[in-house]
Amino acid sequence: MKAVVTLTPSLWLRARGVLAVVIVLLLALAALLFLRPLSTTHRASSGSLEAGTPLLLAPVGEAPSSTLAVQHTGLVLLDARAGTVRNRFTFSEPNEVIRGYLLPGGQQALLYRAPLESNATTYPSLELRRVTDWAVARSVPITPDIPPARVLAAQHPATAGQTPTVLEVVSEPTGRWAAIAFWSMATPYPDGTHSQLVWVTALDLQTGEWAPWAYALPSSQTVSLLALIDRILVLAHSLRTTTHHTVANLVSLDPRNGTVLAELPLESWSVQAKPLGENPSSPHNTFSTALTPQLWNNRILIVTDDLELFIIDPRNLRLVEHRPPLADRLVVSGRPYLIGDLLVLVGKSLWVLDVSNWHVMTTFPLPTIPEGNWLLVGVDTEQRTAFLINTKEGCLRNLDLSSGTFSGSLHCNLALDYPAPLFGWPAFMTGEP
Repeated sequence: MKAVVTLTPSLWLRARGVLAVVIVLLLALAALLFLRPLSTTHRASSGSLEAGTPLLLAPVGEAPSSTLAVQHTGLVLLDARAGTVRNRFTFSEPNEVIRGYLLPGGQQALLYRAPLESNATTYPSLELRRVTDWAVARSVPITPDIPPARVLAAQHPATAGQTPTVLEVVSEPTGRWAAIAFWSMATPYPDGTHSQLVWVTALDLQTGEWAPWAYALPSSQTVSLLALIDRILVLAHSLRTTTHHTVANLVSLDPRNGTVLAELPLESWSVQAKPLGENPSSPHNTFSTALTPQLWNNRILIVTDDLELFIIDPRNLRLVEHRPPLADRLVVSGRPYLIGDLLVLVGKSLWVLDVSNWHVMTTFPLPTIPEGNWLLVGVDTEQRTAFLINTKEGCLRNLDLSSGTFSGSLHCNLALDYPAPLFGWPAFMTGEP
């Protein structure tokens, strides 16, 4: 029998900081065919994947010793509602898969593989695999010579010869193509330090061809992506000061050629640094930052970590609605999720907000686990539950938003301690058609 705990609403916080400065630049032309897949070993277990089932793809593994970090030895695909294993994928070498993404429909996953050591003959790759048997449908190498990297080098010569590193991958709703954010190391400065350049391009998942363009964001250190049928939305985070009120810059790109369709700086109501810690008098203050954009009622929804709201028309990036922050601290982090008009976020508590009236409906305090942080890894829109994992505990749980009932462990032994969340783990797919 699974133990349950009923939680009562309360308020708390969670801190998050972001660095970035936004500058936009359009680049142009080239093309590339993909190369043959890299070999690997795998072990698959059977299990049908019904439409509508929320799925979770997470790494598993263990630490070689108590003083070393966990090594990922494989992936597990879970039915997030029940915690049951649908499939497993075992690596041929520890940590060979850096990131994973579930594509719409839940039948395919895009895995980012990178060699553990620098090797002139082995490059990172994006592998498209069927999750039923983990067979490779396509492998696309990431080299300094891919068309968008060459376009980038033509405009930013310091990046020439550098193998780009994947920051984020987001598929458009039908899974035909994906928007990809990279960063490329630039030539070292005379003092030996390096700079990095964040940039965005697109990949045709059906042919394995890279888009013939690169969109660069000099000095930016992080971006969030949202891919629609006909455009890529890039949310670039700005470095904020008391004189810089732009919390982020939103840019709309044509995925075919990288043309800028529209641009909107998000000017924040919040112009002062806010506490990072539980104590309001904490000296560790920072400015708010925007979280990953979501699609709500055919509008783009962007919320900050102090609960400021921006509603935007995706066609022309017109600001439709702007609500001031609801919190005097930075209380949430990570990716938000929507269940109808309810926006679900996590910090030290689980927050539930009504988007239509923009107010906090309730919060559910989460158990404190030493050295652990709570991740909101997805939601069940049908059963109105939130899926949560604590990084130290490594167990999947759900929280019923109607009753506040927190489940016992649905599945454990997930390797999600630091630095796994920094690489986007775990991957989630809602199961919606």
